[in-house]
Amino acid sequence: DEPAATSIKNDRPSNDKMLQILTLPNVITMTRIVATPYLGHLIMQGEYKYAVGVLAVASISDWLDGYLARKLDQKTVVGTFLDPLADKLMVGTLCLSLGYVQLLPLPLVVVIFGRDLLLIGGTLLYRHRTRNASSDFFQTNNAFEVQPTLTSKINTALQFTTLGGALLHAASPVPGSDVALQCLLYVPSAIASSCTISIHFMVLARA
Repeated sequence: DEPAATSIKNDRPSNDKMLQILTLPNVITMTRIVATPYLGHLIMQGEYKYAVGVLAVASISDWLDGYLARKLDQKTVVGTFLDPLADKLMVGTLCLSLGYVQLLPLPLVVVIFGRDLLLIGGTLLYRHRTRNASSDFFQTNNAFEVQPTLTSKINTALQFTTLGGALLHAASPVPGSDVALQCLLYVPSAIASSCTISIHFMVLARA
């Protein structure tokens, strides 16, 4: 009987990790991640109106997974990784696909996409420098929970506004809106990106 009892005990941590992953909010987030390449495909094929619809559904799901996590008390450490990962993948896909069809200027593609690469690389470097040698690189306990800053939330909102505005303009162009679109493209992105990168690497420098 003892080996069986030991087996059950050993399986319990694995089951706990699966429960952390397969919650309803996390499944919604993972669905958004899976749908992201399809959004890029629609944009590259010139199906801008369908792409706007997919982006709208993705935006609603982004709100819904957070709401359900709070409402159902299903906040998980894994979820704190998945949600910003889904946002980064969506922003990166929008940025590259809009740049590919020349709806987004190349310098802005470099700024937005390069910024996210720097942040991801900086985060991984920070984790590498601060973790214990005996601990896993990616953990599912509360000690390694991702907490987005207010600056990060504002920046993500500005990015989606910028990229969504460019996509909406392509789907349903409004006469005389080109100047407003240029302001929407450059001003918020430049401010948010410069502030976020500065703050992020100031923190890394102090680590």
